[in-house]
Amino acid sequence: MAADLEDGSPAVDLPIDPRPHEEVPTGWHGRAVTVPAPWPGRLEPDASLSRLDGGRVLVGGSPLTVLRFASPIDLNDVVSSAVIDRLVDTGMAHPEPPSSPFTADDVTVVIPVFGNVQALSSTLAALARMPVRTARIIVVDDASPDADAVAATVALAGRRSTRLIRHARNSGPAAARNTGTEAVTTPLVAYVDAGCVPEPGWLSPLLAQFTDPKVALVAPRVRADETRWSDGDDEAESAGLRGRLRRAIAHFETRRSSLDLGDRPARIAPRTRVSYVPSACVVARADEIRRVGGFDETLAVGEDVDLVWRLARDRRLRYEPAATASHDVRTSPRRWLARRFAYGTSAAPLSMRHPRGPVPVRVSGWSAAAWAGVAAGHPVVGASVAATSTALLTHKLANLEHPVQLAIRLAGVGNVAAGGLLANAVRRVWWPIAVPAALFGPKPLRRSVLAAYLIPPLLAWRPNSGIDPFTWLVLCTADDVAYGVGVWAGCVTERTIAPLLPDLSAGRVD
Repeated sequence: MAADLEDGSPAVDLPIDPRPHEEVPTGWHGRAVTVPAPWPGRLEPDASLSRLDGGRVLVGGSPLTVLRFASPIDLNDVVSSAVIDRLVDTGMAHPEPPSSPFTADDVTVVIPVFGNVQALSSTLAALARMPVRTARIIVVDDASPDADAVAATVALAGRRSTRLIRHARNSGPAAARNTGTEAVTTPLVAYVDAGCVPEPGWLSPLLAQFTDPKVALVAPRVRADETRWSDGDDEAESAGLRGRLRRAIAHFETRRSSLDLGDRPARIAPRTRVSYVPSACVVARADEIRRVGGFDETLAVGEDVDLVWRLARDRRLRYEPAATASHDVRTSPRRWLARRFAYGTSAAPLSMRHPRGPVPVRVSGWSAAAWAGVAAGHPVVGASVAATSTALLTHKLANLEHPVQLAIRLAGVGNVAAGGLLANAVRRVWWPIAVPAALFGPKPLRRSVLAAYLIPPLLAWRPNSGIDPFTWLVLCTADDVAYGVGVWAGCVTERTIAPLLPDLSAGRVD
């Protein structure tokens, strides 16, 4: 089936009964239990959610899911914990608890730092200005060469509850965060990078999510602040062609930063719309971090993704954009591209720890075959493959009232989204193969590769982005190429090709 949304995910058919306080058999031993009390708060429907068949069928979430109910369902009236769990765990709805069992006094902020005193000062100053702020802050100096300057910055913060721990040798951000975690005595720990500035009111929306005891980690939205350059902003660097380029990169980061995961709440899990969150700013249960062994100190980059994926195996993680933070940006072209390269190198070691984790694209085999026909210059073949997958999906959904309409919708939206995902893989990871193939291959293939490089970036460009379309396209290409080079370099180092291979398992209807 070709029901691949932006996350390349499958549609599944899961029958459940939403009747409140129903006696439900537990399974093999035949005993029964009573569904617990109503959810303490409200459920907010995800933007993808649609109601069909009079409210008895819900479609949406990430991965894209089809849920059937015995009777029409209204999110405002759901009291069954089994149904609430299903809606939340599929990403169809998002919990909005009215309050939290925790306060700011239950949170310790851990700030890892290596040099960059100015960034540390910005973060400490922002935390000090908060009307509601945590009572404890731990700064872990990872053997900065300017240790005295770091100590002076912490002292200037003027908080007796701010503690400084110094590493004797540089061990990386993962080790610094683990050192800070060991010193935490509160139930919650907030990891905030130096240079990250939590905005007023950031804690309350995050703490509310911990009303659910299954939630282990919550992350705010982290936006790039184009006015704060992490690599200098002197007049010489800001003038001339180089200065214009640096300003363009700063504008670009506000629109396409890898730290900014959007304005929609989500569950955090591999192969979903929000498959990871950066550790630039997150709040977690300290015991849960210790339970999974903390950050992997052998990873120089990608340690935050690894931690998130280990937690997500048996706990809930939430992305809550109602809470926001800003981060400084790298505007030096060399440092900016080097960081993109470094991000790419993390794919291979992550794939060794999490099979089927980092892949260039995850779509259904049907979608891949349909677009392969188009790329080869045979659009009729591609359309025939898409039509066949739609027919098979209609048969799978035959027990619904409108299977044909639903199948056309899922397959149509899915195939379009799959095209975007495949184009993204061509630009970012497969370009060392795709570009030579296009240069020396047949004309249809050349046109397809050119379309992959031009259409998605230009569709994402906005007139108010502060960048002209040509510069935007150049920066998108540089960003993608640098990341892809990093992926290939990581594969060579780790001797694996897993991050280069597509995952064609999406799209099953069970």
